[in-house]
Amino acid sequence: MNNAKPRPVSSSVIEQLRHDLETDGVQIYSIKEIPPFLVDKNLLHPDVVARSTGAVAALSGCKGNGRDYLFISTMRGDLSGNSVVTDLDPIVFVYDTNKGGPDPSGVALFHSEFGGRTEYSCELQDSLSATVAEIQQNLSGCKLAFAEAPQRFTNAIHFTAQTYEKFFPCSGDATS
Repeated sequence: MNNAKPRPVSSSVIEQLRHDLETDGVQIYSIKEIPPFLVDKNLLHPDVVARSTGAVAALSGCKGNGRDYLFISTMRGDLSGNSVVTDLDPIVFVYDTNKGGPDPSGVALFHSEFGGRTEYSCELQDSLSATVAEIQQNLSGCKLAFAEAPQRFTNAIHFTAQTYEKFFPCSGDATS
């Protein structure tokens, strides 16, 4: 199921996220490191964050169309049969490098289909809360070059950027 919803996104949120990510790259946050400006009922919902083991944010520029694509997602633990899985429900924002400011909307994508959206973590042996607590304890935030990021994150940002292009085609993009 792919429920894409355009949403208004504050310019300050996009500016703060661009500043945090600095250049093309991927930032993995432990649950305690998620920037407070991202936790909001219209972004990373507080109830989802409470059930998550962390979050991931990425920035990937596209010089051909003058856009920087910013991606955020929680890494939410779920049960699937006897296994623990982590799901990504990404949100993408776009900064227009030609006008020097954010595009007017972001796109939230729930239950999208891209490689790595759901990843099996382990067989369920203890309670889910004990497993999530262990993952939270061992997960530490790190910054990676885009090329070094796990494939599931690069798949997610490519998928969200393509979906954004469907909603908001770039008028000056010769490659569209």
